[in-house]
Amino acid sequence: GSYFTMVFVNVNNTRGKEKKPLIVAAALVVSITLLMQIYAFDFSVDCRTLTATEAEVVPSSLRESNIDTGHDNCCDLARRQSLGFFTDVTTRDWLLKSEIFHSTQPNIQVPGLLKRPFFLRKTMEKSAKFWEENFDPEFTCYHERRLGGLGDGGKWVCDPHRIGQLSNDDGTRTCLVYSVGSNGNAHFEESVRDVLLKNGHCTKENLEIHTFDLKAWNERNGEFKDRVEEAGGTFHNWGIKTGAFSFNTTDYKIPKNLRLLFKTFAETFKELGHSNRQIDIMKIDCEGCEWQSVEGWFQDYKEQGVLARQILLELHDSPPDLLFKFFDTMKKNGYVITHKEHTGSTVEYAFLKLHSSFFEKQE
Repeated sequence: GSYFTMVFVNVNNTRGKEKKPLIVAAALVVSITLLMQIYAFDFSVDCRTLTATEAEVVPSSLRESNIDTGHDNCCDLARRQSLGFFTDVTTRDWLLKSEIFHSTQPNIQVPGLLKRPFFLRKTMEKSAKFWEENFDPEFTCYHERRLGGLGDGGKWVCDPHRIGQLSNDDGTRTCLVYSVGSNGNAHFEESVRDVLLKNGHCTKENLEIHTFDLKAWNERNGEFKDRVEEAGGTFHNWGIKTGAFSFNTTDYKIPKNLRLLFKTFAETFKELGHSNRQIDIMKIDCEGCEWQSVEGWFQDYKEQGVLARQILLELHDSPPDLLFKFFDTMKKNGYVITHKEHTGSTVEYAFLKLHSSFFEKQE
């Protein structure tokens, strides 16, 4: 600021024939040069443009065993540790993200909570205070966006403009979205379609949105199939279960006439031809099944070679003996919390998949 002030003062103090345009011009050049040096020193981003091959990591290369976590240029560490999602983040910024993440751990207010007597832990259930103090966001997305509008049904998605930038093994690009549980509300699917089609990577030909629900109709929304298809998706009249799932838990009971309307993720991937694919957004609202199903989900993903890039979940209540195991399972499978929205007895969470090396503290 002082350099420009100096130039302006010199100009304003000159009158008529006393003006010295050459001196003013020289001062202006010197000022601009000095400013460029200052910004180059403090804020330079020497991030070269990635070639198509570098920027578009094919799915087979996203397997952790095939990722080399070494970094040769300023954006390479972020690209590798995000499994190809962040291609334009400098190493300095990415290391800062890593530092912030590790500073939040273990991300709980009272680490010894599980060692408390059972009757004290029981008071956590349906506890708004617990969610206010534990498991907060630990990784920030630069351009997260709420898809589906305000209120029930809307979800926060990490940088949706990046979705679809990766190529498959055959060179094609696909955008794949799962929405488990909708109750006939297709605002999320509609918003996903509109936003992803604008980002330049997804097209009407390569965008797939699949919605799953046990019910097929209700008085408020009518036929679920019609609502989902109007939003550009495909409706499937079945729920998602895991091999270890019980239909008779205290908090989650399924009528016998509906139990046949369930398939595992593995069965679903096979039937829809989605094995060995990346699912860009996996949105799940299964009214409490998440607590005992999460490990089975990842077993199915691994079995079918599926990578779920973002997982958006609605968690119900706060059962103490299950929720710690749930978050531990998410972290062990490489997910960081990018968003949290407390809505009473339920909490909306957004998770993003990263490479296992991100969870190793940088020296």
